[in-house]
Amino acid sequence: VTSAMDDEPPTLDGNPFDYSQRFRYRWTHKALHTSLISVAPGERRIVDISGARVEIGLPAGGAGVAGVVIADPCVAYGSIVALVGCTYGVRFELARRLPALLDAFVGSNVTDVSWWAVLGDNLYDRTGEVTETFFNALSVGTKSKPLMTVMGNHDYWALGTPQVATRWDQFGNGFMQWYAQDTMAAERLRPGDPDPPFDFSVDPDGGRTPSMPFGGKITAAANSFWYNQMGNVGLIGFSGANEHDEVVPYLYQACAAMHDMRPEVRVVLLVGHWDVHNLGCEAEMDVPDLYELVASIPGCNEFANRGALKFFMGHTHCNVPHPHGHVNTGFMVAGQGMEGCGNFGIPVVDTTLERLRVYYFPIVVDPEEPTSMSEERYRSVLDCVSRKGWRACTRHAITWLDQPLS
Repeated sequence: VTSAMDDEPPTLDGNPFDYSQRFRYRWTHKALHTSLISVAPGERRIVDISGARVEIGLPAGGAGVAGVVIADPCVAYGSIVALVGCTYGVRFELARRLPALLDAFVGSNVTDVSWWAVLGDNLYDRTGEVTETFFNALSVGTKSKPLMTVMGNHDYWALGTPQVATRWDQFGNGFMQWYAQDTMAAERLRPGDPDPPFDFSVDPDGGRTPSMPFGGKITAAANSFWYNQMGNVGLIGFSGANEHDEVVPYLYQACAAMHDMRPEVRVVLLVGHWDVHNLGCEAEMDVPDLYELVASIPGCNEFANRGALKFFMGHTHCNVPHPHGHVNTGFMVAGQGMEGCGNFGIPVVDTTLERLRVYYFPIVVDPEEPTSMSEERYRSVLDCVSRKGWRACTRHAITWLDQPLS
């Protein structure tokens, strides 16, 4: 739970949160309140957060699940980058449409979506105000579902590259505390532990003087690598801004865990931001390049050998299957408002009924099409999914992938 620094700290089931502190380094007008609690897979639990009842849960181990995966969402308010580059966020009215679609697909009481993911460049937010406004527009149902996310270049440097970094950039610090992922930095925490679930060892302003406003250090790699399980899906998330040698040991640990999660885990998804090596991405750390390494690591190689290791990414602002020739393996999901291809829609990953499917619900197909056409498509998808759940609405979707689970 995040709050304004001056607000009364919230409670969890009438007690203080394990960790309840002001954000450090960036977005320091906010505070984070977080605890580790036990939720049995396959069950739901009601928690009381300062008097509000919130239902949370995890899918049963080995159960087929569905998840929504997007990247590079841009809603055209607050950020200087968004104001300049969010060409289609304005034209497609994503400040209105994207929260409504996420609530329908992820948070409604007729959906079976168990998790959702945002793969970097999250709202192009330097100061935290854009993020707060966007999340305030989402329903509690959406916000109570597990959210997986990774950092992109604009989550470190507002202008997208370390070559023009300034002291006002967040260098990943605001991001990591707002989204509070279960990263390697929190690996040793246990319920009741008051220690921070972050590695604060890197001061973004370390070594800088008031007369030197440029440059800065990104947050430690342990804050941006994670792996977990959702039903029969294993997920591995990383940041391409970290150096290859820092991440490789984490990958071996994650792949060993994927091996140990069998037979429950049937599919492994590698998720990151960069699709190419540029704009702050370290060598061999774009998603397609790292996928080739992961596919060779013991534990993950067995999934790759039977076509059950896939990757999702953003960065290039398009929604397309099979990017860069990775047919039936890779998916780009970054057509969410920024300049680029000019398409927009909602991708859904589904591992139920002994199959692995990726559906894409297009809202805007061509940026030059009449606004009335995309609005009609949006209304049709939103109405159907809100009333019936997305499974009853696949006539509105394009099938990007459909293969049996081995």
